[in-house]
Amino acid sequence: PDVENHFGTVGKSMLTLIQIMTLDSWSGIARPMFFQQPAVIFYFIMFIGLCSIVLLNLVTSIIVQTSKDGASSDREEETKWRKKDLLVKWEKLQQLIEASDENEDAKLSKGELVLAYDRNDEVKDIVDEICGLQDMLRLFDLMDRDGD
Repeated sequence: PDVENHFGTVGKSMLTLIQIMTLDSWSGIARPMFFQQPAVIFYFIMFIGLCSIVLLNLVTSIIVQTSKDGASSDREEETKWRKKDLLVKWEKLQQLIEASDENEDAKLSKGELVLAYDRNDEVKDIVDEICGLQDMLRLFDLMDRDGD
């Protein structure tokens, strides 16, 4: 009678297996069947073990995938923010260096660049954050048209 109640139709069987898989009163289903047919206990133990492993793997994979997606999104946002921040600092550096043109010839010499770096803490902070003075001087040498 218990077998018929729990496994009489495909729908009842599916509902019973879901109940067993979630460990919801599974012993009330398995115990009477075990007394009628002792070998059935191996089926239930294997079913519960397999379903538990599958469910744990599924939950774990969802958590891992969600974490990876979140980390990727965070990296993209951080990259956008850094680009925006760098552009703002680069524009500010350009204004500060243009204001440091001591002889007001609208040209920046290497000496004026070094003086701006030495005298203006804001220039120094931005240059150090972007690339450092040595790299800035190398860049200046690469872009210097008249060699001064």
